[in-house]
Amino acid sequence: MVIASNRVNADSQTELKLDGQFNDWEQVNKTPVGYYHMGNWALAVSNDSVWLYVDNGGNADMSIPMQNYTLKVADKAYNLEFASSGSQITVTARNMSDNWRSMGEVGTGIISKNGSKQTGEFTLALGKLGLNTTKAKDAEVTLTNSSLGSQTATATDIQSSSTAASSSSASSTTSSSSSSSATSSSSTSSSNNTSATSETAGAQSSSSAQANPNNQSNNLGIAIDGQFNDWTDKPQSPMKIVGDDDNIKNVSLLADGKNVYFYIEMHPVLSGGYVNFQPAGYKLKVGNVVYDIDFNHNTTVNLNDGETKMVTLGIYNAHDNWYTTLNNQVAVTRKKISQKMGDGSTVTGEAYVFECAVPFSALKGSSNMSGQTITLANRNLWTGEVNAAGGSTQPLILAGIGLTIALFAVYKFSGIKSNSWRKVIK
Repeated sequence: MVIASNRVNADSQTELKLDGQFNDWEQVNKTPVGYYHMGNWALAVSNDSVWLYVDNGGNADMSIPMQNYTLKVADKAYNLEFASSGSQITVTARNMSDNWRSMGEVGTGIISKNGSKQTGEFTLALGKLGLNTTKAKDAEVTLTNSSLGSQTATATDIQSSSTAASSSSASSTTSSSSSSSATSSSSTSSSNNTSATSETAGAQSSSSAQANPNNQSNNLGIAIDGQFNDWTDKPQSPMKIVGDDDNIKNVSLLADGKNVYFYIEMHPVLSGGYVNFQPAGYKLKVGNVVYDIDFNHNTTVNLNDGETKMVTLGIYNAHDNWYTTLNNQVAVTRKKISQKMGDGSTVTGEAYVFECAVPFSALKGSSNMSGQTITLANRNLWTGEVNAAGGSTQPLILAGIGLTIALFAVYKFSGIKSNSWRKVIK
């Protein structure tokens, strides 16, 4: 879908260069980004490039992330990852719209550090992303990053010449960690496009040795063992109550030809937020069939820090009044997390995280066929489903045999619900 009317134009004389000076961003609209601490970012499109600016607002507790960027150009989505060598940055990409195919190196950048202030600028070649430059320049271009904030940056048009784009590569090798002045304070936009239900927060690894999150080889590389390191290269999204930027839940929902997997980490920003393991209220929809999912027989757990417990997985199909339990499919752990106090100081807290594998073979009435939808809901934690086109009420589509990634809008925890009326079939 091409949306030209939503594009905001920057000053017609704006010409961006990758030089680490950042003063050429003064005429480009910047918007706030962050959770507790706020920085600024901006996105721009020239004749043949996409440009990104980001700063941490001078907050020592906020850093420019190196992964989890999701760039959308019309109906195409790309996961971006940065690799640093000093202040110099290399940008690699995966095409999320094409089975997470690696695009290799697609751009360069600079991150300058001056005391507690971090400022970065990056440029990506539209051609290296496999995009038609004429069509891409007229399309809607957005960027999200759940590691940075829940907001969405929308691109502005700039009149950057091809020489400016070509000079960016040369200048990136000679720039130094220099002034980051005249950046975030020049923000003129009142837009704060909060997107609690943004699409995938992005996979981290670009190594071919890592499991491809949208694969058709039935090998997502996920082991239900309470280690969770096999989720680091998987897309995750922050779920939250609309208007509540504190009680964040980091979530991933994936599928291959064998299982539907999901991962939920309770991670409130502020100390004192909701951190408990929620064992009931999950509704998993596969195709046209909705299954009620519960854990540990609808009972929460109380673990010590670092302790892991394998708990039961319960699956109920209301249409057939059918219920079964499985063992060794859910691992729950209590772990340390970094949180904030009201005064902004950082403290160490503890919260629950769990991972689950729901076998397709246990989902009576469903299959792993391509073209179906897979969604997850839980009224105890959140409501709503994400539309792949950017809405908030519809599911994502399962691509091939490989995968869907469903993301969520949210509401508050409302208590554990028991389903004593279920008919148990051993």
